[in-house]
Amino acid sequence: MKLNKLAGLARFTAIGVGSLLVGPLGCGSQAGTGYEGESLLTISGKVKLADSDAPANLVPALAYVDLSGRPWKLHVVDTAVQGEFPAHFTLDVFDPPPSELTTDNPTPGVGRVAIARLTAVSPGHATTLEIPNEGSFTTCETGTGEVACTEEVIRCAPDGSVHEAPGSTDGACWHAKFSCPHATHIAAVGPEGISNMSLGDCTSDGDPWGNPAYGKALWQNFAGLSQNYLIAYVAHPSAGIDYMLHSSSPLAVGFHLVKVATLSDADVTASQDCESSAYDAAYATYDDAHGTSFTNDGQDPQPGADALNEIRQTALVNEVKASCRYSSLGGFTYDVVPSDDAHPVSIELGATTASNAWWMNPL
Repeated sequence: MKLNKLAGLARFTAIGVGSLLVGPLGCGSQAGTGYEGESLLTISGKVKLADSDAPANLVPALAYVDLSGRPWKLHVVDTAVQGEFPAHFTLDVFDPPPSELTTDNPTPGVGRVAIARLTAVSPGHATTLEIPNEGSFTTCETGTGEVACTEEVIRCAPDGSVHEAPGSTDGACWHAKFSCPHATHIAAVGPEGISNMSLGDCTSDGDPWGNPAYGKALWQNFAGLSQNYLIAYVAHPSAGIDYMLHSSSPLAVGFHLVKVATLSDADVTASQDCESSAYDAAYATYDDAHGTSFTNDGQDPQPGADALNEIRQTALVNEVKASCRYSSLGGFTYDVVPSDDAHPVSIELGATTASNAWWMNPL
């Protein structure tokens, strides 16, 4: 994992929000006027901006993740805010998300949910943000301890339809090269001795080249996405949603503030063991009820589609009862937390969007 941050340029550890492709313009405001009804979600606290070069006069908004198969697209919705944003504020959301932004999974037990992140944008911001597909390529000197590295960052089309090799000058993607003279090895990985590196402080190595649409320029109206909190709107409750958000009681229809954390390797193993036990018990419950001899080991006989669906539903209930902790790719985990004036939060805005892809069907 890269641990460096370059002043004046938002940096990334995985697929990152590299630029904003401008959509229809909306209107942002620092505070609403008049009575807007009952607040469906209240968040109080402060926002920490990771980019020291973030634009001024920012307003908060919710950036909903497109869960219809276009995860690179974010839909930005304004919120009402009181106080001094981002230092100390209270944010209110008065409207549920549009129905098209909730999951539409036909599998019973999955439920329907919309996922958003808090963002900070300039007034008059675009209502649609698109996340470019980003990769980085690092070349380092051989040796141990401190070594010199060169990193090239490449940002291409949001949908992944355009790719370019390092050093390419075709112009379809945006390229930037960085010099990292004080990189250090973290740990060796694999039989070929490939190492994870901490790149340390890096500096630009020449001017960027390629397609400027995916570069820094469009960050002028955007300061990143919340890294340590998500906002879930439960449109149709289910055991699957309760499991993913680690809720010991059924979540009601409405907004829920969700804290994002990263599990240790030991916790990931414990999560997998808990899930396995829940499935073992679900198979046993099905066999007792139907006189079958299915087992959770992949061996024949295998349950048919209807039987497997019933087993999965029982397993989800078992996981909730056992307080199993869901772990997404990258070891991210999620907990519903209180959201009101009495529970202020500190929200970190950054460019990394690895946890954006957290919503995975537990079935």
